[in-house]
Amino acid sequence: MTTEQDSPAIYAEDQVWLDAQVAALTFGRRLRAHRLCEEWTQEQAAQKLGISTQMYNAYEKDRKLPTPKKAYEMATALGMVPEMLVLTVINDQLRKDHLPFQVSMAG
Repeated sequence: MTTEQDSPAIYAEDQVWLDAQVAALTFGRRLRAHRLCEEWTQEQAAQKLGISTQMYNAYEKDRKLPTPKKAYEMATALGMVPEMLVLTVINDQLRKDHLPFQVSMAG
């Protein structure tokens, strides 16, 4: 049994774990997760973005990365949080280029 005093420590550990899991999400995984939550097919998501299903599939499978500007436009069109999708694209590009940096939002 935990007490109220134990809860913040447990919560902090859970938050660290959750933050690590969220940080590990790639652009494609975020796109796919959102699509599945909305119960869209890839074709429907591609249509909302005005791109081909093949291009959408390449994004979702992490074979292609959009520019940060395109990621912003995609997030807006799909009803996602633009800042998170742009941040993900930037971090994916850093990983792809084997640069030891990770960008995060202030605040």
